[in-house]
Amino acid sequence: MTSKEETEETSSSYLDRDRREAEEESKVMNAKSVVIVVLGDIGRSPRMRFHALSLAKEGYLVHMIGYGGSALPKDLAKHKAIRVNNMLEPPDFFQGIVH
Repeated sequence: MTSKEETEETSSSYLDRDRREAEEESKVMNAKSVVIVVLGDIGRSPRMRFHALSLAKEGYLVHMIGYGGSALPKDLAKHKAIRVNNMLEPPDFFQGIVH
């Protein structure tokens, strides 16, 4: 195989991958969506993680908003229909008010 043929094959595989990703993203963008707000560490909230996975399996685009800290399970972190957004930790002077 010549260098030109290898380049064309590589370009073709990138285009195929880009097309598949665009189709998948289109499906997700046209899906119903839901936002789950977790008032705590998302990684330590098994009930909220379960809700997110259940909703995603039903075809929803799920946005989770909460505090970071703990690692997320792979099934949640890698799911194409789940987006996780971490909030900033509240300032120290709020700690006495909240608890």
